[in-house]
Amino acid sequence: MASGLPPKVEPWLFGTNTDIGTLVDSRTGAKIDREAGGVRIGYGFESVQFSSAVEYRVDKTRQPDQALAERTTWLYRNSFKYQLTPDWRLLGKFNHADSTSSLGQFYDGGYTEAVVGYGYRPVDHDRLNALAKYTYFYNVPTTEQVTPQYVAAQFIQKSHIGALDVTYYITDRWSVGGRSNAIPSACSRATQVSRSALSRQTIASPGCAPSST
Repeated sequence: MASGLPPKVEPWLFGTNTDIGTLVDSRTGAKIDREAGGVRIGYGFESVQFSSAVEYRVDKTRQPDQALAERTTWLYRNSFKYQLTPDWRLLGKFNHADSTSSLGQFYDGGYTEAVVGYGYRPVDHDRLNALAKYTYFYNVPTTEQVTPQYVAAQFIQKSHIGALDVTYYITDRWSVGGRSNAIPSACSRATQVSRSALSRQTIASPGCAPSST
C-alpha cells in the first residue's frame, strides 16, 4: 500500500508518502515486509528551482529457513537549478543513502552521488546545447545488491567523473552530438573483513562498474 499527499502553495510544493507492503525475492523466496515514510519540499520561482526529500525505510526479511533480519535505511534526495543569465544555467544534485543491518556491520551499505553542472544554451541560437558537469560517486554495496548480470556486487567504488556533452540540432528531428569523459576511479573488493580494513585495500580498477539494486 502506498500513499502520498502533494499540497502546493505557490511557489512552494510540499508532500508526504508512505509505503507498507510485502515483497518476495523471486530468486531466493525470501519475504520482505517493508514500512516506509517520507517528506519532500520543493520551490520554484523565476530563475531558482530546488527540491529536497528524505525517506526512512524499515525492511524485515524472513529467509526460507525462517531466520529474520531487519534493515533500516535513510534516503536523501536533493536537486537545484539556477538560471544565471538567459544563456547560462547552474544545476546540481546530491543523493545519499545509509543502510544498517541487524546482522552486523559487514551487511551495512551506503551510497553517495553529488553532481554539479554548468549548462549553455544561447537564446539567439537555441539549436546548440552544451553541459559540463562533475560527478562524485561512492557506493558501498549491501549483500543483497547485484550487478546488471545478477551477480553479487563485490566492490566498494569511489569515482570522480568529469563530462562534457555538446548537442547541435540540425533540424527539428535531427541532431549531432558528442561526449567526453574523464573517469578516475578506485575500488575495493568486498571480502569478509572489517570496513576499516577494506578502506585500506583500495586499488586502481577502471573496469569496476556501479552496482544496481
